[in-house]
Amino acid sequence: MRGRLEGLGPVTQADLAASLGIECEAIAAALTALQAEGFAMRGRFTPNPSEEEWCERRLLARINRYTVKRLRAEIEPVSARDFLRFLLTWQHVDTEARLQGPHTLQTTVEQLEGFEAPAGAWETEILAARHSDYQSSWLDDNCRSGRVTWMRLGSGVRVGSAARRSGPIKTTPITLLPRQNVAMWRARTGAQTPRNFF
Repeated sequence: MRGRLEGLGPVTQADLAASLGIECEAIAAALTALQAEGFAMRGRFTPNPSEEEWCERRLLARINRYTVKRLRAEIEPVSARDFLRFLLTWQHVDTEARLQGPHTLQTTVEQLEGFEAPAGAWETEILAARHSDYQSSWLDDNCRSGRVTWMRLGSGVRVGSAARRSGPIKTTPITLLPRQNVAMWRARTGAQTPRNFF
């Protein structure tokens, strides 16, 4: 019985009885004795087994190590170059992945929701880099219709400086976001009321 368990891996009691030509009761007694010694383990080790299986303890540990090693190899990190290529495509900055048409602006806004950038950079650098035919009227139309808004997530007041209130300038960090998410962002950051215009 020891030799069989060392070479077979997870096996059912019925399979052992059939391969050895011994009655199940005798097999059960031998397996119980091996389990009491700590040589064999009983459980369900393979996917969807019909009944409990038996396996030699060290062999089961080795199978477990190989399985974990194989699973880790399947999820190895990609190289920095491949990851950067993925990001550029996913963010639609790659020339072949750029979006077209005013109806795609909402997709870009949703993807960049919560990202703060200088107000002057949104149209000239960020949106224009993701849309092959971007026009500034697209953002104006979306803001006027109420689908898109902008707001400052931070207070904008530096520590140790006097609090000043001034109008937005090109370097003021703002974020674009869908109007339906304004309450959530305001609750998380304590941000000011969003604007509808540029």
